[in-house]
Amino acid sequence: MGLVAIDLDDTLIDGEDVLSPATASALGDLEAAGVAWCVATGRAVGRVGHLGLEPTAGWMCAHGSRSWAESWEYLAALRGPNLTELLALVDEALPGARVGGDIADTLIAGPGYPLPQWPGRKIQEVTAGQLAECELDMVRLHHPNAHSLVEFVASAGLDVNVWEIGSSGSYAEATAAGATKAIALEKLAAHRGLDMSAVAAIGDGQTDAPMLAAVGLGVAMPDSHPETLAAADVVASHGVAAALRDIARVSQ
Repeated sequence: MGLVAIDLDDTLIDGEDVLSPATASALGDLEAAGVAWCVATGRAVGRVGHLGLEPTAGWMCAHGSRSWAESWEYLAALRGPNLTELLALVDEALPGARVGGDIADTLIAGPGYPLPQWPGRKIQEVTAGQLAECELDMVRLHHPNAHSLVEFVASAGLDVNVWEIGSSGSYAEATAAGATKAIALEKLAAHRGLDMSAVAAIGDGQTDAPMLAAVGLGVAMPDSHPETLAAADVVASHGVAAALRDIARVSQ
């Protein structure tokens, strides 16, 4: 393998944003074997800087909508008619929803959107009209029935991706149609001169399933979403560190 894409939450790091010593050591094994690695996450740019990670092949943030590495970047903003139609659908189908989004490391908060208390987090509060005029990496939605947005968007035929995040059903995220981890990874691999058969990916969430299906070796964490388990070639039964060491070993 020439490249490994690794999901962030509950894969590379734990729920406390900690990279374990074993996983850090396994990343070193990858690098020693000449295998580059990147982080593929649904997190916005503003939520990764504090982690102190230094992936050798860059970052894919906001579900792949804002991705970059040395001398390469891929941006797929949700904007124009696709954004305005999505926001109009939210207003109609989910009245009272609190909507925001992200542009690079800045949270764009619409009316009533809950403001995070993370130190150093850049926040710009806007009106609903101003939000519709933005070019967003992704849209964030809080509503008791946020999970229903997936069905509403499909019924309306909107050209956007919608992801239900977490298990509460009250939070969802949306990106442009060209913004998925799988698409961003394919473009990064091409930039590095690699066929996708020479790429591995590790993840656990539903948003990771297309990425695992697109690569030569898809690895699912044991407690992955059913779609992700179905897309994987193998399950990391002994954890992410062991899976990374296995990839390093066969790549030497």
